[in-house]
This record gives sequence, C-alpha cells and structure tokens, in this order.
Amino acid sequence: MAFKHKKEIEEILTMKFEEYAKFLKKEIARAAKFGTIDAVICSQHTFADNKEAALILLGNYTGSLAQFFKKNKAEKNFAKGQCLFEKTANGVTMHIAINAGKAKPDKIKKGGKKLWAKLGVDSQFHKGELPQLSQELDKIDIGVRALEKTTDTDNDQISIKNVIKTYQITRQQLNVQVIPLIKDKNILDQQYTPIHLSIAKRSLAATMSLIDKIEEIPLKKRAKYQSIVEKAQEDLPRLKRILAKVKKALMATNKTDIVLNNAASEEEQNKAIQLSLKEIEQEFTRLDQLQVQALEIIDSLKKQ
Repeated sequence: MAFKHKKEIEEILTMKFEEYAKFLKKEIARAAKFGTIDAVICSQHTFADNKEAALILLGNYTGSLAQFFKKNKAEKNFAKGQCLFEKTANGVTMHIAINAGKAKPDKIKKGGKKLWAKLGVDSQFHKGELPQLSQELDKIDIGVRALEKTTDTDNDQISIKNVIKTYQITRQQLNVQVIPLIKDKNILDQQYTPIHLSIAKRSLAATMSLIDKIEEIPLKKRAKYQSIVEKAQEDLPRLKRILAKVKKALMATNKTDIVLNNAASEEEQNKAIQLSLKEIEQEFTRLDQLQVQALEIIDSLKKQ
C-alpha cells in the first residue's frame, strides 16, 4: 500500500507553521515504515501565520501530488524527488534526492532550518538518485579506528589548506569513479575493483582528517572553514557505508585478499588492506601531488 498524507494538499497549505510542523512529525513517523517514497518540496513556503519555512509533501507521485508539482514546477522554490528515512545512532535521517524542479538542495536545507529544528530529524538533500546504501553496511568492519589513528598522526605535519585540498581532490575522485556505481541499481559486484576500494578509503580518510584538523585550529580562525567542515561531518556516515559497500562487493567476487572475519582484529584487517593496495596507494599519492601542484598554479594565475 502506497503512503498517502492523512490530509489533502489544500488543507495542508492553509496550516499555520506550528500546526504543520506537528502534523509533518507524525507523518514522518508513518512514512519511515514505507521505505522509499516520493516527495514534493517548496524551499520557502508562507504559512497561514505568515511564517516562512520549507514545505514537504510526501506520498506517491500521482494524482493531486503530481498535479501540485506540475502546477508549480516553474517556480524557483519548487522541486521533487525521492525520500528515504534512515535510522541511525543519533535518531532518524531523512534523505531526499532531488530529480526535478528548480529548487537546489542547499537552498532547501537553508530554507527549512526552522522546520528541521521542530522535527528533530536530520535532513539531507542530494542531487540525483538516492545512494543504494543499506543500514546493514554499518556492520562491516572498515578499520575506522586505524584510520582515526593514522589521520591524527599525519595531521600534525600538514597545514589546514593542504588538508582541505586533499579532501576536495579525493571527493572529486569518489564522485567521478565510485558514486556512479553506487547509484546504479544495475551495477554488479563484479564491476567493483580494488581501485574503487582505494578511492573510497582515501576519501573517507581525507574527510576524517579534515574533521580532526579543525580541532587544532584556534577558535577565532575556525569560522573561515565552518561550511566545508559541516559538509564533511554530514558526509562522514555515508562515506563509511560507501567504503563498506565496495569492500563487501570485492569480498563477494574474491577480487581482493581483504578478509571479513569477525575473529580478526581491526589492526590485522587494516594490514590486509594496506598489503593488497600498496601499489595503488602509491600511484594515487603521486596523482594527488600533481593535482595539488596544478591547483596552486591555477590559484597563482588567477591572482596575476
């Protein structure tokens, strides 16, 4: 049975902000049991009491919901997409992947600050399709503690600017070479390679490094990096699952000697990763250095 709001859209649109927030909180509790559902979003809706905030309508993209979006899709504040509710250690995360309309994910996130605070739900907005990432991936050991120790040690000798550059480069590599595989439901385990694992691991490590490094920066200087650090913190749980998914796929096809063994210590598993990917890591380090140099040259040219 498809999810449907307990009130008609016309009635929802006439609500005051507080009334709508309470209504949506109850609807989210119901919707979370339905898996992936459709959503129509207005990043800046004016409620009956003249308060402005984001508006989200959940349901099946047919009938009145589809008609409502088609009527407003030319407006800059409107978008539609797919919604998935994820239970985490910190509560519930609402993922919405925008696939049509003019409203951008960052505008929706910003416009809904008042609403998210009322709902008590972590809201994440993506461009494109929802990542195919299951909660079951959290059970796979990806050597997080070993990565934390490594990044903490390495950070002592690296400037915040270089940490950010590494973070940006590794995220770009992930976006280009790994994310498309994750998003495509038709991708088979056999299509993942140790290179994908290396990219995912490096992106996670660089993200953890950035979050760790900011703690070493004086409080007065942290504001400068606030937005990029917040993005890194939001991405962290998803990046862990991406690494776990790639590792799981490689194990399923026996393309790597990484052993998923609960009896093995985290240190032993991390050594296995390092041994199997040593040559790939060295090559990516060389590429990173070249990319950093290229970025520095571009920056200098811009200043001339």
